[in-house]
Amino acid sequence: MHEAELKLPKTLKDMLGVLCNDCSWDTKIMRNIEVIGYCHSATVAEFMVMDCPSGYSCRLSRTNYHQVPATIAEFSKLLLLLATSLRMKLRISRSIDAIDKLTFDLD
Repeated sequence: MHEAELKLPKTLKDMLGVLCNDCSWDTKIMRNIEVIGYCHSATVAEFMVMDCPSGYSCRLSRTNYHQVPATIAEFSKLLLLLATSLRMKLRISRSIDAIDKLTFDLD
């Protein structure tokens, strides 16, 4: 999980910077943009979310580590991992919609 300490947050910040540049640093749009990253190693996964809630500083949020179960008895852990993945996908959809709205408004 060494990647999750420095490399992934730097990459997320670079991605957020490109998206903010695409929206001309408009704080109204920037507040709706979130960049999602995940780091997995063996059977452990962690998700990270970087956003810009105030318009000028970045916030990095991490989820708890999620373990992929080895037995059917621990199936509830897998459901938690899938639910977290779905929430991240919905966040990505909201960010895409915010950027697409900007594109349609310019036309």
